Amino acid sequence: MERTPRFNFIVFFAAMALLWAFNHWLAQRSTMEMVPYSRFEQSLDEGRISDVRIGGGLIMGDVKDAPAGAPRTIAAELVEPSLAARLSRFDVPYRQLRESTWLSQLLSWLAPVLIFCGIWY
Repeated sequence: MERTPRFNFIVFFAAMALLWAFNHWLAQRSTMEMVPYSRFEQSLDEGRISDVRIGGGLIMGDVKDAPAGAPRTIAAELVEPSLAARLSRFDVPYRQLRESTWLSQLLSWLAPVLIFCGIWY
């Protein structure tokens, strides 16, 4: 009598728990912190940033003399310079929000399925 393999839920959930724990551990070790654009500018003004990189709607900077356990890199969403200049006068934190449209959300769900079906059949 031949045994057919069965799906073992305990092994599946144990594997998922291990993956979650590993992902959580990696997130804790992250050396980058997202901050409001106003805090990024303040760090630049105070001379705490040693290197700046701009790309993909983000601005990132390496923190000089970061204490142990603190992020070594901070990043912020880019804000339009004229708006940033106006908001800087009020001494409040500000950041840019990215809006996602329903079309981009729909495509992000449908495109992988369509690609998978196209490869499969």
